[in-house]
Amino acid sequence: MSTNITATIEELKLAYSRTKLDRPSRCFVEYPFLFHLAEIDLDVWLQSLSKKLAEGYFPKTSRLCWIPKPNYQLRPGNILTLKDEVVYNLIIGKLYSKIWDALEPYQGNPDVAYPLSTPDSKEKWVKSNFKSWDKFRELSFDRMATGVEYVVVSDVTGFYENIDQDKLISDLKQIVGSCPEIDLLRNCLRKWSIRGDKGIPQGYSASDILAKVFVSPIDQALQNDGFIHLRYVDDIRIFCNTHTEAKRAIAQLSLNVHQKGLNLQSAKTKILSIDQATIEFDGVTKIIKNIQEGIISQINQDLIENGPYADEEDHGLLLQAQNELPPDAIESAFNANFLLVNVATFNKTLFHYLLNRLAQAKSKLAVNYCIETLKDKAEETGSILNYFEKIDLDTDKLNELVEYISLPTSIYNYQNYLILKWLWDNNLVTEKIIKICRIFLKDHNREQWLRSYSFAYLGKYGSKKDLDEIQLMYSQSESVIGKADCIIGMHKVEAGKRNAFYAGVQNDDPLIKRAVKLAKML
Repeated sequence: MSTNITATIEELKLAYSRTKLDRPSRCFVEYPFLFHLAEIDLDVWLQSLSKKLAEGYFPKTSRLCWIPKPNYQLRPGNILTLKDEVVYNLIIGKLYSKIWDALEPYQGNPDVAYPLSTPDSKEKWVKSNFKSWDKFRELSFDRMATGVEYVVVSDVTGFYENIDQDKLISDLKQIVGSCPEIDLLRNCLRKWSIRGDKGIPQGYSASDILAKVFVSPIDQALQNDGFIHLRYVDDIRIFCNTHTEAKRAIAQLSLNVHQKGLNLQSAKTKILSIDQATIEFDGVTKIIKNIQEGIISQINQDLIENGPYADEEDHGLLLQAQNELPPDAIESAFNANFLLVNVATFNKTLFHYLLNRLAQAKSKLAVNYCIETLKDKAEETGSILNYFEKIDLDTDKLNELVEYISLPTSIYNYQNYLILKWLWDNNLVTEKIIKICRIFLKDHNREQWLRSYSFAYLGKYGSKKDLDEIQLMYSQSESVIGKADCIIGMHKVEAGKRNAFYAGVQNDDPLIKRAVKLAKML
């Protein structure tokens, strides 16, 4: 069933801008040329979309992307078509003002994650989340400092993929009333879900806003029952004066969550004493402070030994150590906590902290460790690649990285995609990269987004034979995106041969016509 809504070009342009703003930090997957294809003539593309919305819009089925998580597990991510994603942002944009009014009292306290921008914000409606986790930690300690004795910690099992769509739509109607936009949203969510009536697509700011709408009644219920709590998406902390109150908090939270069609994770639901909570919430900070105190102690000893002849540089080092860790201290900390200990003690938060600071110091100490870590902790691939980018990875280590994704033990399509995309984004080219791209293109079991970057690589850096094979793949491609990849990948074929082929296929689909135009511009 289709639902029609009206949308001006300006509204669609704003929705399109918000779609672009979700990259690269929010969305799971990007295609190398997708936005270029739309922007060949963006007004025409948006006018066509506006017409479809007015006539009755039919969303496409989403594709699944399997994302590595700890302990070799996978979680599903939905990949929407570009048009569906723009429509998603359009719908939430039309509802946003009333959603903001309903959620604003809970923003920052108890809802700490993904702070919302005011309705007059013309583009990014979810503010930067980098500082939100720090705020979650700081507010937790503020609550603990009020004299409470216990903290209940819990989170929800498979939160985004288990959101009950009917309950969500009901929550939305409570806020904005019935309207065609909500009817269209229901149709879209049904089409995008792998379970029909459960789940919203994770990795999109529009979904983060809907998740807030869905969980807000739980915040209200906890407050109405007299509990003091904080929430970071589905990570919940309740601050209690007695053990009995903590048990009651778990019971009430379980009921509230169950009424929304969700369940708490039993293994992660527990009552912590203040001392236990301090360690759990602040374990990394304690390690960092111990390192700083050791440095300050050593510099103080040096100053005592130098007596009145200590120079300004020594005093400067002392002041620096009080605020940050010097590179040699960061390296020592990484050695002590990762290189010299068993992998079973891996601390994700500390790893990210030290890796970021090694990157800032341009230290290559962690390179070998990181390449090995990719094999057993694929979920850390993004953080490791960010580190590699900042330290200017040596050619031999670059080849080790590429060699890894060519091995049978590299089983995660998504990890391979992240690595190949990173290589493309950083204009890194070696014969090993070209070779692995050839392997990926011949394997039709590989995900489209991985093969798209392989097409892009061979189209730009491959041999004449590679270009000929790309042309032959056009008829074998099952998706329009795949065919567009072939067209763009052929842009370096001899002009006469290329243009003759383009003339024969450019009317196959509007996207193919755009791909032909883009290829001729490259």
